Amino acid sequence: MKKLLTALMVASSAMLAFSATACPQGTHLIGGTGSHHKGGHCNSSAEKDRIQNGLKKDASQTHKNWKKAEDGAQKNWKKAKVDATQFEKKVTG
Repeated sequence: MKKLLTALMVASSAMLAFSATACPQGTHLIGGTGSHHKGGHCNSSAEKDRIQNGLKKDASQTHKNWKKAEDGAQKNWKKAKVDATQFEKKVTG
């Protein structure tokens, strides 16, 4: 009985290992995971890398744009502060 149980466990773990590696080498599975994503297909890893590198470039560009906007806002704030003090001097003086 113990040998039968051991053989059954080995067979079931082997089945799980083989089903987990459904895509050939150099590809990865897109979709097909979870209860609502049935199916799925294999895509090349080069495409995945290209997409991820593009996203990294977009993120760095967005960061640069935010930095420019932040610097511009600080300059505008300083200018508005100077304008307000000049206006106050005109009104009171």
